[in-house]
Amino acid sequence: MFRTFLKRVGLILLKRDPGTVIDFVGNRKKFITISAVLVGLSVLALVVNEFIPGRHAVLNYGTDFKGGTQIEIEFRKAKGLGAAAVRKSMAALKYKRVTVIKVASGAVEKGGGNVYLIRMETESSLAPSVVKKLHDTLASELKDLKTGTTLLFRFRVSPAGDSAMMQFHGPVTDEQIRQVFAKVGDVKIADSDDAITRPGRPELHKVRVSLQGVGERLRQDLNRELKAFVPKTGKDEYLQFSDKNPYSDQAVAQAMKAAGYNTDETVTAHITVEADRIMTEAQFKELLKGANVHLLGGPGGLSPVGDAGDKRWRLALVDKASVLGSGLQGRLQQAHVSVIKSVRVRGYGAVKEIKSVVAISSKVGRRLRNDGIVSVLIALGLLLVYIGLRFDLKYAPGAIIALFHDVIITIGIFAIAWREFNLDIIAALLTIVGYSLNDTIVVFDRIRENVGRLRDRNFEKVVNTSLNETMSRTVLTSFTTLLVVLVILILARGVIWDFALALGIGVVVGTYSSIFIASPIAIWLQHRFESKAGRSKARSKAASKRAKANT
Repeated sequence: MFRTFLKRVGLILLKRDPGTVIDFVGNRKKFITISAVLVGLSVLALVVNEFIPGRHAVLNYGTDFKGGTQIEIEFRKAKGLGAAAVRKSMAALKYKRVTVIKVASGAVEKGGGNVYLIRMETESSLAPSVVKKLHDTLASELKDLKTGTTLLFRFRVSPAGDSAMMQFHGPVTDEQIRQVFAKVGDVKIADSDDAITRPGRPELHKVRVSLQGVGERLRQDLNRELKAFVPKTGKDEYLQFSDKNPYSDQAVAQAMKAAGYNTDETVTAHITVEADRIMTEAQFKELLKGANVHLLGGPGGLSPVGDAGDKRWRLALVDKASVLGSGLQGRLQQAHVSVIKSVRVRGYGAVKEIKSVVAISSKVGRRLRNDGIVSVLIALGLLLVYIGLRFDLKYAPGAIIALFHDVIITIGIFAIAWREFNLDIIAALLTIVGYSLNDTIVVFDRIRENVGRLRDRNFEKVVNTSLNETMSRTVLTSFTTLLVVLVILILARGVIWDFALALGIGVVVGTYSSIFIASPIAIWLQHRFESKAGRSKARSKAASKRAKANT
């Protein structure tokens, strides 16, 4: 039966036999049964997933819905160092639910790299026991000398474990905080000039400490995994300068050498200086005039450190290692800048910079998931109203049930395959709804035309004729769309691959449902309306006869 059916479909598509007519309507019960089985299996897969070890969820929700960590990271430009290499490294490092999206590429400076957005399951560099130990140590070590009570008032660590926010009853120095963190041991303060900042008014005694969280750990892991792509190996060197350890070109040169640079190589170093007064950016740039310095172009060349009351500035200098910073010391001393506090030289690893680390909470993820479900339901409801107004009330339920059919089967396949389900798949489902509805409306429009044109035929024959007339257009349109989707599936990876998979499933199922689901339901409703109208007419005649008999 199916062989004959497919043969006739082929004749219609190839236009070898224009007189070929396929009995779609006559076989509708068989295809509705097939659809019922597919929908049942999809729903069953969603239920069974709740009880499968390692799943315990209806769908494999991604970080958009389940929560996680999102890191914006810039890599250096190197041959072969792209999204595929990053994904492979992330898999080797055992990070879970990883998606890698290329955001942009650019060259702020020579050798500038590519920026990627990496999403993964929530990763915290601090275990709950370590957080508790840090809290207890802060409370016990930092006390009021007069009363002996703890100075710690509030304490909170970010979900990603990359920062700690504290508030104290009284003043606490940076050195005291560093000593407490050193005692805990499992927590490391970030290796940067503004690792300890004091946001808000001074009398509030708030302290924010940047930690070597998941971003720093990921940078180190990826540099280790991707070292084959970068010809030069090196490490980060961070020098603090003071009266005991004064700044000098020799000290900077040693830092360059430790980071793996040659003296004649152009490098970038981040230097932090401290003025004796608060200045604006324009005022500080005026002080730099005449100094033998070459600032990195863009906003990264000069930036303030800390809050508005801080006197420190960070300079990104670009020059040869042998002359980097030469002449800067004398010029800044004349311009009321007392001492260069530190010099940071970045080693030549694959990761150029961790731009941001954002934790997505599970509460936000649940809200996004619910909003996604509501958006699909609202779209279906509005389409129900539109079709009822555009055609007739008996057409609308068939179209909407067909759309539910397409969405549920697509979701079911993702549930069975345990592919990641995220906001991109929600977008694919809405695309499928629009695509399938387009096919259904084309068929319904032809049915409506033929109802007026073929008045001598019953509704079933009109529908069958309409389906045969639109068959070529429906299948060929879907086929060309599938060719594009197939190319994406072959060439793409990551998020776009899953999107294309959902779209491909939806195109096939949507084409099928327009023919074998929407139209048969319209026929069934037509019979129901006719039957109801017939019964109503019969009752009217009977009532009329009784009235005449009584008179």
